[in-house]
Amino acid sequence: MPRKVGRALEAAVRGERGAERGERAEATLLSAPRRRILEVLCARPVLAASQIARRAEMATTTVQWHLGKMEEAGYVASERRGRTRLYYPVGLIAREDVPLLEVLGQGLPRDIYRHLSRQTGASQRDLAEALGATQQAVHRAVSKLTNRGLVASVEDGRFIRYYPTPLLADRREATAARGKAFLEHILQRVEREASSAEVHRKTDTQLIVDLRGGSGAGALRILADPFATVLQDL
Repeated sequence: MPRKVGRALEAAVRGERGAERGERAEATLLSAPRRRILEVLCARPVLAASQIARRAEMATTTVQWHLGKMEEAGYVASERRGRTRLYYPVGLIAREDVPLLEVLGQGLPRDIYRHLSRQTGASQRDLAEALGATQQAVHRAVSKLTNRGLVASVEDGRFIRYYPTPLLADRREATAARGKAFLEHILQRVEREASSAEVHRKTDTQLIVDLRGGSGAGALRILADPFATVLQDL
């Protein structure tokens, strides 16, 4: 029998779209492609289907089909930005953090943020030379980061230099309890879906569990520290 859902979990998933439907889902994560999609989205939240497909090494059309099933089951949510539909795990991140994580899910803005975290005070010319990008591309990427409050600029003579703000670290600290509650929620769901769920590792930020049931079996490896893993090469 599943363990009782605690107050921290209820707070984490309150108001998230699809939660009630997720409670009635049947054996969603006994599907290997869906486990892989969830693993990708937890490590790098807020991605388009094509981005998930590249990271999961699956066809985009296949990923889109599984995402539809996972959204119905309440495991993922989505919202449209322009012509692109973006997906993220229900309960792991708050909707207000979607724009921030969306920017860091993009190649050049992410590379710039990581570079500035190591070498603060770089100019756009410095960034272009270090990353092998055009200054126009760097300008657009830096604008996205500054608009989301991730990077600040300081005038230094004829140069403008850029520095990472504390925002990402602040959001990581503020949402730590949410990640822990999310893992508890996932574990409770797989205990309901699978005939056997053997936990190999469970910490505040990671869950590894072997699932068995019906014709499906396999491991689920979930990371729940999105404001750190979004910057890592996983």
